[in-house]
Amino acid sequence: TLESGQTVTVGEGAKAVIKFRDGQIIALQSKSLFKVDSYKYDQAAPDKGESFFSLLQGGLRAITGLIGSSNRAGWKLGTPTATIGIRGTEFLAVIKQSVYLKVDAGAISATNSAGTAVFSAGQTAAVASSTAIGIVVPASAIPAGTFGELAAINLGAVGAPTGTSAGGAAAGAGATAAAGGAAVT
Repeated sequence: TLESGQTVTVGEGAKAVIKFRDGQIIALQSKSLFKVDSYKYDQAAPDKGESFFSLLQGGLRAITGLIGSSNRAGWKLGTPTATIGIRGTEFLAVIKQSVYLKVDAGAISATNSAGTAVFSAGQTAAVASSTAIGIVVPASAIPAGTFGELAAINLGAVGAPTGTSAGGAAAGAGATAAAGGAAVT
């Protein structure tokens, strides 16, 4: 089990999938560093839960669970250039020189010192720095292969909703984890 404050490091050529007690799923591509800053979930009161995470390097695919659907303000993902919030969501985030985002369902917000930008299902976006507002960019402007590794992960093995295309092994702060090439500290 992962606890608040723990970090998951995914090695070269590896992947990890973390399934939390509220049903949310985080898939991590190779060479990722992901931290569970705070995770609190009470099945009787999911609207009081919180999921605060940090993506320090690499990329992830997130499918939000009960916390995300009942307490949107209680779900946040910190990245080097912006804090990502959700509005009932499935999305991908990859750190390269910029943070690249792809929204598969719902919507996300990207907030930093320049302001807040909102991106909807079907949009791809980039946040170039912590002082530049995120912008919608055509998929053709995203570096080739940016989302490919995450899209190839099959999440069906961990009970992802039908229609998702990501997968691997499972983990969680109130989650369960098993992943080849991943280390938890």
